[in-house]
Amino acid sequence: MKIRWIAVIYTIAMLILLKLMLGSFGRNDFTKRDLVYYNDLTWQIKDAYNAGMAIGDIENKYNCDIILNDDADYVEKLYKYYEDYGLVMDFSIEDDSILSGNDDEEKKVDAIQNDKSYVIGKICFAAERNTFYSAKESVRRINIYIWMGLLTVGYLLILVIYSRYIRPFHELQHFTTEIAKGNLDVALPIHKENMFGAFTESFDIMREELAASRIREAEAEKSKKELVAQLSHDIKTPVATIKATCEVLEMQEQMRLNELRHGIGEMTHECLTGEQQRKIDTDSADKEIIKIKGKLEKIGFISKKSDTINELINNMFQATLEELEELVVTPEETESVIIDSFFRELSSYGNIIIDNKLPECLVYMDRLRMEQVIGNVIGNSSKYAGTDIVVSYKIIDSTENEKYPGQRDFSGRATDRIYRNDQYLCITVRDYGKGISDDEIYSVTEKFYRGQNSSGKQGSGLGLYLAKYFMEKQMGGFECYNHKSAGNENDGFVIELYLKKV
Repeated sequence: MKIRWIAVIYTIAMLILLKLMLGSFGRNDFTKRDLVYYNDLTWQIKDAYNAGMAIGDIENKYNCDIILNDDADYVEKLYKYYEDYGLVMDFSIEDDSILSGNDDEEKKVDAIQNDKSYVIGKICFAAERNTFYSAKESVRRINIYIWMGLLTVGYLLILVIYSRYIRPFHELQHFTTEIAKGNLDVALPIHKENMFGAFTESFDIMREELAASRIREAEAEKSKKELVAQLSHDIKTPVATIKATCEVLEMQEQMRLNELRHGIGEMTHECLTGEQQRKIDTDSADKEIIKIKGKLEKIGFISKKSDTINELINNMFQATLEELEELVVTPEETESVIIDSFFRELSSYGNIIIDNKLPECLVYMDRLRMEQVIGNVIGNSSKYAGTDIVVSYKIIDSTENEKYPGQRDFSGRATDRIYRNDQYLCITVRDYGKGISDDEIYSVTEKFYRGQNSSGKQGSGLGLYLAKYFMEKQMGGFECYNHKSAGNENDGFVIELYLKKV
């Protein structure tokens, strides 16, 4: 049923109710006043007055109000009865005794000759209560009928709206629940005669498109994984070449170093003749040895980074093949002393100052992920601050962290792993840049978020996000804040890395 037909039916019903209402008001069921009775009552009042009964006694006996012409409030009382729909009749006197008291002789003669009477006032009767009660009851009855009619019409409209418009949505409930579960094979019943027929048909078309889109997405995801796996495999080849080249260069330089050392040894056993020439040759050989050692150090650094790249590629390749949704982090009991080497290998980023000695202890750490974390943190400070970077270490108890005492880890999550006797190796990395605005301090660890100071600088917004993610997966924590000192609102940016002690 179209909505316009519901409107037409409702209008017709309301017109019928209006006609009944007007018809009820047009009926004359009110009780009429018996004028014969009141005329007879008037004569009785006159007789009583002529008999000498006092006005007050007459009013009490006949339940009326007598207003004489001479009364000071004559007009006021008379108008009051008119306003209240009372019955007002003339109070006239024909008695001779009354006529004899009148000084106007001409009027007396005229009254006797023409049988005329004198109006000395008004006899007033209150309005009939039954008339108003009847009208009130009639209006009440009409209102009840109208209310019942409107209630009936309303219920009928609710029934029609429910059956034609609301009930079809219940069919959508099961459909949408199944769609939310991912079941795109469930079909939606379509009632084309219903107003929502086209609407439900569109929903079913959407379901079919979602199913087709899911198939396309799965195929695209499969292609992406295959591409990543292929790229990972292809990247391993040049990395292996770099590694092999480093090994060859290292071997050549090491042979050259051995030859120079052997040559110096032979020269020290020669005779004292030509002492000056031997001294020159020895100085030249020493300089060459220093150069070779520098080359060997750089080659070793390149070789080590090649190993790191190779391991990362292996992880990515494995995650792609196994269709993992997250990067694997495997914390193990590891000696803390290796952390210093991670910082020293990043000297190319700038001046990294180790403020104090690293405490020697065992910590839970994934060596590869920790190296990535430190690389991301140092790289971030170097890119955005461009100042000296100070690194310091200390051992803390979990209760020393005011933000998450005892029952929470450093990421703020409730956990059973952390107790009040837990200890952590805290690594503090501080630069002396402008820091981050207070509005952004809680967003810098969000995925793909880049601050306002990142304009013109390369980056993807994943560095600190991955650093925090890896630290939490290692049963540790990650905190960052602006360093505030006297006279400076922001005096550098600080990152604290927490590694749980064994």
